[in-house]
Amino acid sequence: MNRSLILFTIMIMCEACNETKQLQYEKIAGMWAVREAWRNDNETQTFEGAYFDFQTDKLVTNYQGDIIESNYSQQADTIFQMDPEPIFFIVTRNHYDTIYLNTHLHGTNFKFLLTKS
Repeated sequence: MNRSLILFTIMIMCEACNETKQLQYEKIAGMWAVREAWRNDNETQTFEGAYFDFQTDKLVTNYQGDIIESNYSQQADTIFQMDPEPIFFIVTRNHYDTIYLNTHLHGTNFKFLLTKS
């Protein structure tokens, strides 16, 4: 396994364990549009038009291009997308109308600013 992926996974797990605030479904439920995105701290337009729709039993999103329906779970401030590949998102800020998500995809760090649609 890639060394940085292992380090990132450990970082996510430690942050989730140390976090005292619990992310509640009610705070993320519904449709969220990607307003800004960063790839390795550089702003990118690649995710223009992307969205995350957190439903009770699934996540519907198109951030990887195609529309994907995935099971997901949440613990502390971590969202775990289970399909088509397992991906962790760390919620670094969560307000009633904005969410910041950090993740690591295919060897690259990404940060998303989502706004409630």
